[in-house]
Amino acid sequence: MPTRAEMLKEIDLPFYEVFEEGVEGLPTSKRKHAHAAGRLIQSSCGKAPAFYATLDSLDDLKKILAKNDVLWVQLYEGKLGDEVVWPPKKLPEYDERVAFIQEVAPKVKGILTGNQGPELSFRQDLTIQPAIDNIKAMVRFIRLTAPVIQDAGGTPFYAPMDLDIIQDCYQTNRMLLTELNRFEATSIVYCGFTMLPGAYCTFQVDEEGNLTDNIIEIFASTLECIEQIRGGESPELLKEYLARGNFWSDVAGNIGLEHGNGQLVKDWGFKAAIVGAW
Repeated sequence: MPTRAEMLKEIDLPFYEVFEEGVEGLPTSKRKHAHAAGRLIQSSCGKAPAFYATLDSLDDLKKILAKNDVLWVQLYEGKLGDEVVWPPKKLPEYDERVAFIQEVAPKVKGILTGNQGPELSFRQDLTIQPAIDNIKAMVRFIRLTAPVIQDAGGTPFYAPMDLDIIQDCYQTNRMLLTELNRFEATSIVYCGFTMLPGAYCTFQVDEEGNLTDNIIEIFASTLECIEQIRGGESPELLKEYLARGNFWSDVAGNIGLEHGNGQLVKDWGFKAAIVGAW
């Protein structure tokens, strides 16, 4: 069986290793996999209030950062699934985090920030709502945070969710894409492969490697939402949309690669893959 690196090398798609505190764990040095383009470093995916809690201080984080790292830095309150609010509430450590960004942003590939942990969405309870309200709030958040990162000499990264991308593509005249491009931002869509016809989707498997009923139900619900948002429009519009920006996607790990997700995300216009997030 080919390794993850061999499968990605075969399709000529840059991949970034995910190091998530509390899951894979944080890296212990500046080293990356020999075939990786870089690393995505984040803390518990926003599921816990602590921020890089396994480190004694942010100074320890600086010691392991390398030039091709994308680093999540949270500036506003909120973790995945929290009630979304506007304006977002600054963290008590906001000034300290901005000072940290100013120091490290020029030394890494990019700074990722969001309002739901590392992710960015203003869909209440992550349900489908009027697209214009959600996308306008996302645009305002980018306008609020991208200058902070750029003024520090860094590149902004955001993580809109799959349904947010579908909303912007089919319902809001690409307002979000326009704003992302205006700030030359990159988008990491953690579940980006779920938007693509024919993708192999798995978030959890049983001991025999089969999808659990619960996960099948969740994925089926996502597909139903995507079709509802598309409203009968061609999926090919999404390919054109993705080609006009700088989007990365997860590929559902090794099992997704084995089922062709790497080639699929490349064919649909994603510029890089992240691996290790699931």
